[in-house]
Amino acid sequence: MDKLVDPYKLPAEVLSSAVEAKSLEFTLNYAMDSEYYVYLHFFDFKDRTNKQKRRLNIVINDFDDNNVKQILTLSYWKPHSIILPIKHGMGLRKILIEADTDYELPAMLNALEIYRVVPQSDSSTQQEDGRFL
Repeated sequence: MDKLVDPYKLPAEVLSSAVEAKSLEFTLNYAMDSEYYVYLHFFDFKDRTNKQKRRLNIVINDFDDNNVKQILTLSYWKPHSIILPIKHGMGLRKILIEADTDYELPAMLNALEIYRVVPQSDSSTQQEDGRFL
């Protein structure tokens, strides 16, 4: 695993373990009055002789007009991380990761991170500070 090109530098423990199922669903209750970023980390470490790929359908929220959707194809021994922004007013209710029906391999996930954007209402920089440079 030392030779992997992984910009997030995930620990070996994360890369060497995963949850697998036909469908992975996480029910959440994050407020609509904030903005969020969902990081999903994938690494298919199971060796298969036929070099099958996984294709995942990822849906955040699953509402008619407040969805975030992404399709992702994973290859063996290649880490992949995606960042899904959740806009203010959408909230974060559900994360659904399903295996594409045209592919035999189940859905998988190595790690999930959720960050809430904290607004900075006051700035230590004054409007006049740049005037004297």
